[in-house]
Amino acid sequence: MQFIEKAGMFAGSKSKMMQPKQFPYQPEQASSGSRKQFAWPVTGKLQELGGRLMAYYDEFPKNETFLCAFEEALLFTPDEQQRVYTRILMEDAQTRLLLLGLHESHPFPVHDHAGASACHVILHGSLRLRHYREAEIINKAMVRLDCISDRTLSAGDCDCVDSERAIHGLESVGQRVLVLNLQSRELDSKERHWYFPASMQQQEKRLWYRIRRRQD
Repeated sequence: MQFIEKAGMFAGSKSKMMQPKQFPYQPEQASSGSRKQFAWPVTGKLQELGGRLMAYYDEFPKNETFLCAFEEALLFTPDEQQRVYTRILMEDAQTRLLLLGLHESHPFPVHDHAGASACHVILHGSLRLRHYREAEIINKAMVRLDCISDRTLSAGDCDCVDSERAIHGLESVGQRVLVLNLQSRELDSKERHWYFPASMQQQEKRLWYRIRRRQD
């Protein structure tokens, strides 16, 4: 992979890059012994992807490019044009490494990953992560979702996405959370969707609108 040296990818960025020694914060690095493993059995492909992700996680405090992106994400303020901080750190033909920053005022809507594989680890803050499964297809634009997992992850905790857990929503617990994400590039060619509540029933049983996501 090649390091991506570009400035942050959010619109209208004016934040000044600081040297790592000037950072007011550092990634909340958890020791290997304290890391939580995946909470359910995963495939060999996901195990391999997770192993690569944790290697980048270990490298993070020593890599100036990573740390500059980390500091930039801490300074990012969401608005109506750009609600989530996203920066590509590295990529090759098979995978893409991303830094995501979520603010408490802008949860990441429920979305799917079209059966592709992805793993993520928390760098800073805490993340509420809910996984869903389509329980019933009402019509082309509406489905009923079951919430199959509702977890709060802290620094060093991991989670993954596969064909069985492709639908999920992300929410910062506290002011902001920064997440390191490694995903397979098969995402690039598959149809994806947003999901928005269509009823006032309990969240675990409500109807959801399913809207096709624009391919980036």
